[in-house]
Amino acid sequence: MTQFKALSDRANILFIMRLTFALISLELGLALVYSYFDISLGSEADTWPLALTLVGTIILAPLFETWLCQYLFFKLAGWIGARVQNINVASIFVSTSSLFFAVMHNDSIWFMLYALFAGIALAYCFLHFFNLYQSLMISFWFTVILHALFNSAVLILDHFMAS
Repeated sequence: MTQFKALSDRANILFIMRLTFALISLELGLALVYSYFDISLGSEADTWPLALTLVGTIILAPLFETWLCQYLFFKLAGWIGARVQNINVASIFVSTSSLFFAVMHNDSIWFMLYALFAGIALAYCFLHFFNLYQSLMISFWFTVILHALFNSAVLILDHFMAS
């Protein structure tokens, strides 16, 4: 199956939409807990100009972070092929990739926890599509799309919550 067919397959689009909705719901719940305890995430991106925020969080961050935290990590770890079907190997990939993703978002311990859940969803997405298509590129693009959708939703929610 070509990359375009995989990216336009209805089942794959629905999977990404469900995962995006689940991730946003989880993060909203965490944001409510943080709000209740008056915990500020304090992201560095909050101080950026709007254009840089949009380009950085919707385009550049999903591309770079997916490449570094899932694609490159997966490739360098050598977990390519049928061995990824093994639940122990898959668990190690998801947990290690997620922790690495969280550490990259080290604005505060609370922001790292917030990013950890996103990292779990992103690693799961990458692994799901790799197991489905045995293609790093298809896995990469679906994970970039999920990341971009999630970051877009967060920006929109932050805008409305700040107003």
